[in-house]
Amino acid sequence: MPSWTELALECARVARKGLRLPEGESAIAVILGSGLGAFADSLDDPRGLAFSELPGFPPATVPGHRGRLVYGKVLRRHDGRRWTYKKFVEPTNDQAD
Repeated sequence: MPSWTELALECARVARKGLRLPEGESAIAVILGSGLGAFADSLDDPRGLAFSELPGFPPATVPGHRGRLVYGKVLRRHDGRRWTYKKFVEPTNDQAD
């Protein structure tokens, strides 16, 4: 039986390969609770990997839980976006946005 550390590292290797994570890119994990699965559906360019593909990973047992890791983009950069809670002053030609 492998140690917990060995099992975690093997899961990480399988996840990186299965989710096609770019070399050198570090992903951030967000663990969602019940009722938040739609968040994963809202990601840009989502890629999923079933728990069953991860060595030693337990299956999801709660009804409605999909039992998968999902990788995708949460936020894109928006240049020039105006936030309503900030006091916005129209920039002049010599001011950055």
